[in-house]
Amino acid sequence: VVSYVFRCVNIRAQEVARMPRQLLDRAGNDVGENPAYASLTKNLSRVLFAQEISRCLAGAAYSLVEANAMGRQPSLRWVPSSSVKIHTDFQTKRLDYFIRRENTPPNISLDKIVYLWNFNPDKDNAPGQGESMVSLGEASTLYALDSFVAGYFGSGAVPVTIVPVDPNTQDSDIDKTQNFWNRRIAGVARAWRYIVMRMTEANKPFTIGSNVKETNAPELSAEKKSGIAIAHGIPPNIVDGSYKYATADSEYLNFIVGTILPRVEDTFETMNEQFYARLGLTLKAVPEKLEIMQTMQLAQAQSVSTAVGEPVMRRDEGRAILGLKPEPKPMGITSKPTGTPQPVPVNTETTPKPYTTGTPRPVKFVASPDEIKAALAEWRKAALSARKAGGAFVFPSAPNVIPDDIAVSINDALAGAKTAK
Repeated sequence: VVSYVFRCVNIRAQEVARMPRQLLDRAGNDVGENPAYASLTKNLSRVLFAQEISRCLAGAAYSLVEANAMGRQPSLRWVPSSSVKIHTDFQTKRLDYFIRRENTPPNISLDKIVYLWNFNPDKDNAPGQGESMVSLGEASTLYALDSFVAGYFGSGAVPVTIVPVDPNTQDSDIDKTQNFWNRRIAGVARAWRYIVMRMTEANKPFTIGSNVKETNAPELSAEKKSGIAIAHGIPPNIVDGSYKYATADSEYLNFIVGTILPRVEDTFETMNEQFYARLGLTLKAVPEKLEIMQTMQLAQAQSVSTAVGEPVMRRDEGRAILGLKPEPKPMGITSKPTGTPQPVPVNTETTPKPYTTGTPRPVKFVASPDEIKAALAEWRKAALSARKAGGAFVFPSAPNVIPDDIAVSINDALAGAKTAK
């Protein structure tokens, strides 16, 4: 209900959700675009956005590990923190499982949920305070100031006014005078009342309390806003939108490096431990692809180039920063020749012959038929074991060996398998 807190939470959630990332298999290959892993990357930005908001507001975020009716195509679904309860072992006091009444059964084992907790210095079986919870003091002050202004105008923008009269004035006359003034301002929506009081000397009417101008308190508001921004780890200029993104302002860079990147690394590490590692995968942040980080890299390269007097970055490295592919090299030339060229012996028996059209032969790893058969047999064995055990989902252990078109076709076909047979 406080706009400044709302803004801080959304800034953090948006930056966490848009952090570039990769989904790596055991061999270190990025499989994020592979259709066989689509369920693991679907709506991941939305899940990260919701998780960060939950951690700021409640200190904890929860996402359920779900699969289809066959126990395959696993994915994460965020659920509100308020709907999840912690259950600890009675004797050891360690985390045992979670409870969510919306589930059937309500008990959720630790392998069916991803839980992200802010650090708690007092307990190891409960989350710590959220960033927004820490800033409640400053937020309540801003809320009180806004509520006063809203109430002031909602009551007609007329303060409480006292009208002095002679001490000998009769009660009936006081009532008439008071009703007269209140009726005169009745057209102003629920205006604050006029009060008629006996005084020794009849003076002009005067108001009591503070008016809107006196309670504006810009210094107090600025101080409380700064406290809220600090609690969320965001420089106030970024919350106000006054930073200079075009010039790679140092405050924004420090916010990304000092606040967002550590939070993303902590989030990804926890998600890997509780979910992705069981599938042989790793979720990794790639902050160097952020525009602000690329701008910093270019600035550093330019400074070093000026200092040493020559370029320190190759052309293709610069294109990579811009997200462009390396420039194609002329046929037959792999690098810039240096020195006197030496004759290279050619083994005609092992050197592949070029195509008759002159097109260079494509270089691509292709597994042998025996390797593919072995990988398929291993996948079949794992799928059968998983199906007999209750339908747990398994990926091929060697996706880099099995061709993608075959793996995707088998993956789709197995979605309709109801029995091990």
